[in-house]
Amino acid sequence: MRWIFLLLAVLSVLKPTDATPDPLEHAMGLNYKVAFSQKPPPRGLSKEQYYSMRLRNGSFFVCVLPEVLLEQRSSAALFEANSEVPVKFIERIHERFKKVCINLLEGWWTYRLCWNDAIVQVHLPTVILSDGVLLTTEPQGPQTQFLLGTSPSKDDLNFRYGVDALGNRYIFTKYPNGEVCDLTNAPRETEVRLYCARDNEEEKMTLREVEVCRYVVSLTSRHACIQELQQEVTQRTITCHELV
Repeated sequence: MRWIFLLLAVLSVLKPTDATPDPLEHAMGLNYKVAFSQKPPPRGLSKEQYYSMRLRNGSFFVCVLPEVLLEQRSSAALFEANSEVPVKFIERIHERFKKVCINLLEGWWTYRLCWNDAIVQVHLPTVILSDGVLLTTEPQGPQTQFLLGTSPSKDDLNFRYGVDALGNRYIFTKYPNGEVCDLTNAPRETEVRLYCARDNEEEKMTLREVEVCRYVVSLTSRHACIQELQQEVTQRTITCHELV
């Protein structure tokens, strides 16, 4: 719930209006808006249902959370980062990604992730065709393929829950035993993260090198949508009632 405190900090510099949109809504993708009201707050609220705040102009408000947000807070309490994903969900993931290979083209390199196999970094030579006839190919230079990690066997493959810096949930596993790195003299290793793609969200893959020869591949896909990763997308309203 860190975003709630950040939200209230931002709201503290705003002037109340009848319906002020949430300034973090688009940036954080939370699909919540904030509305100010001069009506008194509901009675009998528990401490979990509201937050108090004072604006710079001296106005004092009680902000009431929607019920769906309270339900998500309870769900988040059950979601423990780095805890193991149940076997039934892992089996479902394996079935959905069976025989799937995904390519990511970034400049000179192509990264290829094949599920339950490996992830490689490869430079594909340029091919020049004319009317379907091969004219020439790019000459091979230094090594143009690197093994960034191999998948353990299905019995040894371990998945855990994670939460990134923006609060997005994912599940992850490790593909170790890649090619030995010249700079560290240790095998390359890749962490594979799976995110649930929301409705109308494009499926995509990204890769970044977080340490020397240590990589993180993030795959956003509908195939990864197990219950714990799915997020509420209906817009809800946090109502802030002014106390006079």
